[in-house]
This record gives sequence, C-alpha cells and structure tokens, in this order.
Amino acid sequence: MKLHVGGVPEHFNLPWHWAWENQHLAELPIAFDWKSYPNGTGAMCQDLRSGDLDIAVILSEGILQDIQQGNPSKVVALYVNSPLRWGVHAPANSNLSDEELLRTGRYAISRRKSGSHLMAHVHADAGQRILDEDKDFVLVENLEGARKSFAAGESELFLWERFTTKHLVDSGEFKHIGDCYTPWPSFVIAVREEVLAEREAEIHALIYYIQELAGQLAKRADIIQILSVKYGLKPEDAEAWFSKLEWNTGEWLPKDTLVKMLSDMKHFQLLPDKAKAEDYLAIGTH
Repeated sequence: MKLHVGGVPEHFNLPWHWAWENQHLAELPIAFDWKSYPNGTGAMCQDLRSGDLDIAVILSEGILQDIQQGNPSKVVALYVNSPLRWGVHAPANSNLSDEELLRTGRYAISRRKSGSHLMAHVHADAGQRILDEDKDFVLVENLEGARKSFAAGESELFLWERFTTKHLVDSGEFKHIGDCYTPWPSFVIAVREEVLAEREAEIHALIYYIQELAGQLAKRADIIQILSVKYGLKPEDAEAWFSKLEWNTGEWLPKDTLVKMLSDMKHFQLLPDKAKAEDYLAIGTH
C-alpha cells in the first residue's frame, strides 16, 4: 500500500517532487503518492488529523503547535536545517507608509495556526506590536487569496516565502517591505502516530532515500537551471535561494538544535513552558 505524502508545491520539496515524478525510474524503498498543498501548513495539519495524509513535509512551528493542540502525529526528522525567509509584503499601491503598515496593517493569513499566521506573531513581536486575533487577521487560504485580499483593500500585510512571491514584487503588484526569518530550522517531516507504529521501517527507508537524493541534487552542476525551470524562478533568484538552503542529510533529530527550537517557540508563546521534546518528537525511533 502506498504512503500518502504531502507538502507545499515549492522549491524546498525538489527531492520529494523528483522522487515522485521518477518513481518508474528509481528503486524506491516504498511507493508513495504526493499531494501538493498550496494552502500550506494548516491544510496539512487538518489532513493528518483526518487520516487523509500519512507523512507531511511541513513548517516546524505549525506542526509542533498543532501537535500541542491534539494532532496525533510526531516529528521524525528535520528536513531543512536552514531557516525560512519570509518576505513581508504590502500592496504596491498602498497609501500608507511602511511604518504605518507595520504598526496598524491587517495580516492576510492562509488560515489559523498556519505558518503565515504564526510568523505574523513573530514579525509583530519584533516590532513590539501585540496583535488582536479578531481584528488583525484576514483569512485568505493561499497566495492567490492574498492577492485578492490586497486588491479589495481587506488586508495590508502578507508574509510568504520570499522567492515564491518575488514575481509579484517584480511585476509591481506587491511591495516588499522586509524579511522575517524563522528562528529555527524551517521544515520537518511529521508522521501520523498510527502509521509510524505500523510502518516504521518503510518510513525510515523512504526518508533515508530522500536524504541521499537531496545530497545528490545539491551537488548537480545544473541545479540552478533545474530550480529555475521547474519552479518558474529567475536564475539569479534560484541561485540566491539555493545559496542559503541546507537540506538535512545528516542526523535526523539533532538534540541541541531541537532543544533550542523548543526554547525559541516557548519564547514566542507558540508552545507552553512545560512542553517536553518527547511530546512532539519520535525520539528513539531512529
């Protein structure tokens, strides 16, 4: 039986996309179906809960908070060691100054508990702004929804992966007013506990395969061309993004990194002070 794997349709997931699209050519340890989630973290969390998704390649902050709130899954590995660079955007035709936007702007978010929602809090915290959950957020589902929300004047700020949105900045639709980096590794691999208990060896073999493939892709001389063509990035943008990327091809759950991640998330009140690593991580399964 195939495993059901999902993640965002973006350049971070090149190893997964590559493996899935070339299953007929590769000796995969286990076959899997891939589902793209343009709506992001919140949609993946929902499908993990419902059982429609077995494995999620998902934003660290989103899945850890959802596990805290009852998602029956565990993080089994770091997927991307490097932080995520969120671009902070506003409508290009906004009459507000950047300072006014940052002080009073309403944030467009894909959904509650999504990466765009949680990072809005991180971004506001850096500016010493306290957000009102009822007044300061507008649910837009995805990038296209944010475009519509900006055009209708319903929201004034939107955080999304910097290079996924850059074409909208280049076209003059969005204005890029800054960046906000996650204080932790950006993506992890989470698995439903029921599936992990039943198919642990197969899941481990698949993740090993993806790690090895990521290492091979990173060394290819034509990697920038691949990223540019496949994801519609300008070559210079693909190179700028890739130069800062670090897929995890080593230790799955490095203790020091994870302890700091949990500590940082407690600081931003994304996790309670009593949170322990074993509540969220599949410790001892690897």
